[in-house]
Formats: sequence, structure tokens, C-alpha cells
Amino acid sequence: MDRFLSELKRRRVVRAALVYMGAAFVVMEAADLLVEAFQLPAVVFSIIGIGCVAGLPVALVLAWAFDIGPADAEELPDGSPAQTPWLTARSVTAVVVLVTFGVLLGMAPQFLLDNSEGPSSTALRRYEILLPEDAPIEFIGSAPLAVPSLAMAITPDGNRLVYAGSANGGGTRLYVRALSDFEVRALPGSDGAYAPFVSPDGRWIGFFAEDQLRIVPIDGGDARIVVETPNARGGAWWGDDRIVYNDREGYAHWWVPVTGGTPTRLHIDPEDDLSNGAVPLGREFQPLPDGERFLVTTPPGRVAAYAPGTGKLEPVMDIPVNVRVASGALVYAFGNDLLAVDFDADAPAVSGDGRLVGSELRRDDDLAQFVVSDQTLIYATGAPYGQRHLALVDLEGNVQRLEFPPARYVDASIDPEGRRLAVTIFENQADIWIYDLETLARRRLTRGGFNRRPHWSADGERIYFSSNRHSENGTAAIYRTSPDAGPGDGELVLEDARNLLIDQLHSSDRAVISVLAENQIADLYIADLRNGTMAAVAQRGNVVEALGQISPDGRWLALTVDASGRFEIVLQPMEGIPDLRIQVSTEGGEEPLWAPDMSQIFYRYGDTLYSVPISFDGDRPVPGRPVPVFQDPTWKNVLGFSYWRNPADGRFLILRADQPPTSRSLRVVEGWKNIGVKDR
Repeated sequence: MDRFLSELKRRRVVRAALVYMGAAFVVMEAADLLVEAFQLPAVVFSIIGIGCVAGLPVALVLAWAFDIGPADAEELPDGSPAQTPWLTARSVTAVVVLVTFGVLLGMAPQFLLDNSEGPSSTALRRYEILLPEDAPIEFIGSAPLAVPSLAMAITPDGNRLVYAGSANGGGTRLYVRALSDFEVRALPGSDGAYAPFVSPDGRWIGFFAEDQLRIVPIDGGDARIVVETPNARGGAWWGDDRIVYNDREGYAHWWVPVTGGTPTRLHIDPEDDLSNGAVPLGREFQPLPDGERFLVTTPPGRVAAYAPGTGKLEPVMDIPVNVRVASGALVYAFGNDLLAVDFDADAPAVSGDGRLVGSELRRDDDLAQFVVSDQTLIYATGAPYGQRHLALVDLEGNVQRLEFPPARYVDASIDPEGRRLAVTIFENQADIWIYDLETLARRRLTRGGFNRRPHWSADGERIYFSSNRHSENGTAAIYRTSPDAGPGDGELVLEDARNLLIDQLHSSDRAVISVLAENQIADLYIADLRNGTMAAVAQRGNVVEALGQISPDGRWLALTVDASGRFEIVLQPMEGIPDLRIQVSTEGGEEPLWAPDMSQIFYRYGDTLYSVPISFDGDRPVPGRPVPVFQDPTWKNVLGFSYWRNPADGRFLILRADQPPTSRSLRVVEGWKNIGVKDR
């Protein structure tokens, strides 16, 4: 063994190994930088690593075979002069390193050719991009009412991503990242931004912030205010000089010149109305290649092509999906998958089967977080579609997660003793379940139809709820049942030609009902559950008046209205002065809830619960200043109430998302149109 080690040393094999490993380390560091800089597939780095490892034994063998004499020997044992070997360990290492670089250089043209056209290349390539730690993408961020919006946009050439991300000091702002670069660049004047969208020439970014629609140059410059617009959800360029958008939580749709001015309400040709008047244009506009039409989603779940100039609405798909348009194809969300299908925009019609182009897609309620250009697809990943969990939160903001499995929970209520929970779960339909908070036992209470808004009677012996189980036109009526009844049981209490949704069961014979007309504008009624009658208590035309709560003494009604275009909490008397309204919230609010002693009113705005102290001047309530109670960025905002007070201990039951509100990672699929081409 000593002789072998001595021979290794004499032939300088150890030195060759050390020099080779040092050179390989340099090669790997350089390869890591090049792979990121040129957005090369990760397999390139792996190939280089394997080559370096495989080259080590080659270098050692060459060192042993050729470096057969010590370079510093002055003479051989027979006294003759020592001959310097023609190939030393140093030269062998140099040869191996040169060979390695030669192999890499031979591979480079192919990789550079594949990437020479950047993100517009048709070669199929999948990778992830990592956003800065201090500027992750914000999926809810500054959006009003904590309702998610599409948090990203892509330029038409597919080379640059625009996203709403976290800003230093809180809030959000817009960032731009070229897909061929590592750095992101903040856009000035975009503080508080959400729902970005890009102009057809890729030079301008539209976005919403602080109840305004604004535009800003993508390469930097001053932001401009286009129009004031409360509670907007999304917009898009209409040609080069107009913008279409929606506000009032997607219930009103407009167009306005890019230079600003008075907005014009969008209309639909009555002969083409696919929605029966119910939020006819949805909450997103996806421009078609002709620049004059958009894909929209219309109730009860159809994708249609809409032409703002004529009001014409043409059906495309009969499934409720989020769609993004590219030339000759469209991509749509199906659960947590992304599917691509051939699309003829002129017809307009789809053809062929959907091809899987992405998976593990992030869904925020019904909104899918992805964007496409003709060759580039970018999307965020997330938890299984609609997964939420239940939690109790006290007035100090301490959270107790309930040990029930995640599900698509929608609304709930707690029995008077604080032991049982009635909760709605969306699966293939909406059903109410009874959960025992002590034993964690669960059982289904309803079956068939859509069943929502459960409310316990004061004695805990009955549950009242809204359901369309026996409706021919899909409208919801009011039913009641025992919490111990079997699935499908229930007695019809109140029905109407419109949708009836219970906001509050004030007593065993009186309830507050939100009545939804065809245009989804809600009015409030007080229902007498003994004789099945109801009378309007808040009905002011084209204004949402919903989510009402009668005070414990029965004299005042707290409700949510959007007369100003933004949801606010107001009080009005149950009797007496019909036009008297006292504002409670000051900067937006919804979902009011009285304290049992009437000393305060709680309400939600965004991801924050507020409390307003209530004093009385004679019989008239006098609201104080709103004070934050707790904030939770994972608190889900659902249609109706999204929190409920536990009568036993005063804590609040809330629904929390099973995915974080921000992310640093986005998936990219270049050449997504090529997926499945061999099968077509």
C-alpha cells in the first residue's frame, strides 16, 4: 500500500485530482449562471454536472498513464539525466478541461438556437421563475373587499410579465420582469395597484388603485388617472384608444376613452342576452384578436364573445370557466388543471378535446391565476380548488383552527349553546352539514339542489335555510328542518318568484331576507314565517341593499348598501322615518353584526374586522369611530356573510384559505400550443 501511495504521489495523480475538481467547480458555477441567464432547461445544468463527474476518473487515468516521471528529478538511478515527461499532470488536466469545454461549446449552438427567439420560441419548455423575496406576487393585495383579482398580465409578445406585488412599507405596487432577466422593476405611480392589464402594443399598463382606473408606461413614466371607479374588478383595452372595465364588484360595465372622460354604460342586444339579466358580462374581459370583441363569462355559466360596439353576444362554451385567449386557441381552467383547445375567433367556436397544458393551478374562489400569449403560458400554483378551513377568532385576534377536514365551505352558523355548527359545503351541489364542535362528528343535513344560509332557531330545535330543491326556475325558497332530521327532509316555509336568501333569523317567526332580482340587485324584506308573507324594508331601485341585521331590541336595521358605488354600513329605523339613514362605516364596509347588548356594531371590510361603538341620543343611535379588531389575510370573502358570532363565548367563526396570499414562484410553459400536436 505504501508503494502504491508513493507511486500516486510520484505520478502526481493526487495533484491532478485536486486541480481537476477545482476546474470542475468553476465550470459548474459558470453553468449555473448561464442556465439562469438564458432560461435554459434545468436538464442542461444536470448534463454539465454529469460530464464533470464523469471526467474525473478520465483525468486520473491519464495522469497515471502519462505522467510517469518526476518533473523535478535531476537524474535517473543509473546516473543519466532525467527526462521531463512530454505530458505532465498539469497538461493532462488542461487537456481534460479543454475537452470538457469543447463538449459544452458543441452543445451551446443547439441550446442558443432553441433560445434565440426568447419566450416567443415555439420549442416546448417548462420552468419556474422566482420573484424577489421582498416583492412576491399578491393575489388579493389591495383589491377592495379582499375579493381576489387577476394579479398578473403578459405583454402580447410574451416577453414581459407584469404583476401586482408587495411594496416596501405595505400595500402593493406593479412590477415588470422580462422573462430573460432576473431583476424586477417597480413602476412608479402604481402604489395600491391590483388587476393589471396590457395595451395591444405592449407599451402601457392599465390597473386599478384607490377607486381609480389608471394607466402607466411599461418602460416607466408618470401614471395617469383615466376615471374614478369604485370596487372595480377588471378591465381590458378596446382597440388602441378605449378601455372596457367593470365596477361595483362586477355588476356594472363601462367603456371610457384612454385619455379619460365620461364613461359609457355597456349594453347587450336583448335578442342575444344569454343571462336573463343576471350580471350579463361577468367580471373579466378577454380581448379577441380582432380588437373589437371580448370573451366574457355569463350566468349561469357560459363563455360568450361580446362586441361592445353592437351589444352582440355569441355563445362559445357552455361551461363556467376562466378563459384566456391566444391566436387560434384558448386556455381555460378546469379545477386545478389548465386545458388548451382549438378556437376559431371568427366563428366564434371551439373544436377538439382539451389538452392538458398545466396542473396544480392556483384558484382564488372562481378566479384562476394564469395568463397567456401566443406562445407563453404563466401561472401560479396553489391548493386544491376551493379548499378552506374553519377557525374561531377572539377579539384579540387569537386564532383556533377547528379540526375538521378542509372543504369548500361557504356559510355557517353556530347553535345557541355553542356546541354544534351548521355549515354549507360546495361539492357537486351545495349541502348543509351538522358538525359537533366537541366530538368532531359530522353528518349531512340536506341532499338535492343548492342549500345555503343555515340559521338556528333560538331554542336550537330548528334550522331555517334557503334552497332551490323544488324550484323549476332555479330560484331559492325558505325551508326549515330539525337538526336531527335525515337528508332531504324539510318543510317549505316561504317562496317567491325571486331568490330568497336568509340574512338573519331574528326570532322564531321573523327573518331578514335578501331578495335577489334577475339583475342581481338585492333588496331587503322582513318575512313573517308564521303566515309566509314578507314586506319590503329597504328597496331603492338600482342600489344593492342586502345583508340586513335587526338590532336585539327590534327597532333598528343595520344593512349594507352601495348607493355611493362602494359598500357601506348604514342604520335605518324599522318604523317611523322611512328615509332616515345613519352611516356607520366611513371608508367602506359590509356584513354588519350587532353586539348582543347593542353597545357596538361589527363589520368587515377587506381582510379586517372593525368595531364601531354605538351610543344613543334619546332613541337615535350615534355611531362612533370604527376601530380595527383583527386582520387576517387568509380570511375568505364569500357571497353573503363570511363570519358568525359564537353565542357561547363571543368568538367569531371565519373561513380561512388553505393557501398563502402571496407567492414567489410562477410556472412558465413556452410553446404550450405544441402540447398534444402529435395526437391531433
